[in-house]
This record gives sequence, structure tokens and C-alpha cells, in this order.
Amino acid sequence: MITGMVAALSLYSCAKADDSDLVGSPEPSAGKGGSAGRGGTPGVGGVGGVGGAGAVSGKGGAGAGGVGGSAGLGGSSGLGGTAGNGEAGAPGCGETTEAGLVVHYLIGNAAASSDQIFMHLYFENQSDAAIQMARVTVRYWMTAETTAFNDAVTDYNGPQINGEHAEYVEDGEFSHLLITFTGNEIPAHNTDLNPTEVQFRIQGQNGARFDQSNDWSFAPALTVRAPHDRITAYVDGLLTWGQEPSGRCPGEGQGGQGGEGGEPGTGGSTAGGQGGEGGQSGAPN
Repeated sequence: MITGMVAALSLYSCAKADDSDLVGSPEPSAGKGGSAGRGGTPGVGGVGGVGGAGAVSGKGGAGAGGVGGSAGLGGSSGLGGTAGNGEAGAPGCGETTEAGLVVHYLIGNAAASSDQIFMHLYFENQSDAAIQMARVTVRYWMTAETTAFNDAVTDYNGPQINGEHAEYVEDGEFSHLLITFTGNEIPAHNTDLNPTEVQFRIQGQNGARFDQSNDWSFAPALTVRAPHDRITAYVDGLLTWGQEPSGRCPGEGQGGQGGEGGEPGTGGSTAGGQGGEGGQSGAPN
């Protein structure tokens, strides 16, 4: 009986000892997560870098990814070129010009419908220097309703006019008699215009007639010599006197050409930002 009780006590003691061992050592808790990795440095013009992954350790949490680098800025746009400066034009229609050349006109045939066109031209030089007539071109604006006419001829030229030539130029509503010279000159500030006179005539063939009523330069009222700004004059090809049928006058100078545009700005480079560093390992409690 006693032996049985001793055996029972021994078994109970062993059981308590084993339970004590199990309760006395608690399970470890999960370690702290790793700290966030550092973001990459900003890239220039590129895509942000990818953050590094956190290191893994036992039950420790993974570190958070680093923040990618910010995108770089593009280059600034280039500045446009400065505008060109246009030169001033010559004075307006009917005014004396930089060259000082003024065309005077006297009607030769005032009939609106006729088989001939006839005119007297004179040149006044109001500038301070003589004008070489080889530099001068004149346009008498007219349209020929027929092709049956003789070439223009000179009926008279003064001593200060030489090598005059007139040729009809067909150009639709801008057709004209183109008058050129080869020599002599008009003195500065000439007051006697008679030495500068030149007379031109165009004769129709076989009764062919011209309608002068629609000719820009035709002025039947000018029965006394006077400046006439519907006959245009050019010095070295530049309109210096009168108004063309298009309405263009010497005073309408053309502007200078615009300046060239600036060079475009340079864009940022395409390199991405550096990736963030990995998070720290979690530490057990």
C-alpha cells in the first residue's frame, strides 16, 4: 500500500516538473520591420529609380522600398531672333523724292479713241547732284486693245536726252510703255525743262484704234505741262516718282527681314534616379 502511494507521488512530481519547463520560456514575438530605405538621388530628365528591397531576417519584417528619384527638368526653350529693321521708303506719290526726279507731262493726243498715242515728257531734277539718265527708267501705263501697231518712235528729244527707247510690255491690266535711256544727264536743280523734253508716238496699223480712256497714265486735261504722278519713274530700279496702277507709291518702303530664331533649348538627360537602399532587418523582441 505504502509502496503504491510513493509511486503515485513520484509520477505526479515528474508531471509538474515537465509543465514548469513548458510555461517558463514564452515564445518570442515578431521582430520590428526594417526602416525605410533611402530614396534615390534625383535623376536629370530620367525616370525615378526603384527603391531597394528590405533585407529579410527570421521573423523580422521586410524593410520598405526606397523612394525613386524625381524626374529631371527639360531644357528651356531658345529665344527667337530679333526682328530686322526695314529701311524707310521714299516719299509718297506726287512728292519730290530722294533722287529728286519729277516727271512732267503734256498731252499730245487727247482723243479717247484714236489710232495713235502721243505724249510729251519732261524731267525735273530737284536734287543737289546731276542724275545720269542711263540710271532712269520710266513707265507710261496703258493697255493696247489691238496688236496691230508699230513700235513706239521718238518724234523729238532735247539736248539733255540721249539713247531713248520705248517698248510696249504686255502684262494684262499692268501693261505699259517701258522707256529707257543710254546717256546724258539732268543737271541739279534745273529750272529750264525744255532741254529734257522727249516725245513718243505709237501708231496703229490699218486703222486699228486704241482706247485711251482706260489707260492709267492718260490725262487729257493736262494741256499745259505739269507734274504727272500716274507716270512712274525709277532710278536704279527703285520707284522714286509716281503711283503704279496697283496703288504702290515710292513711300511704301519694304520692312527688313525678320531675325533668325534662337537655338532650341537642350532637354535634360534621360538618366534615372538611383534606387533606394534596402530596409534594415527586423530585430526580435
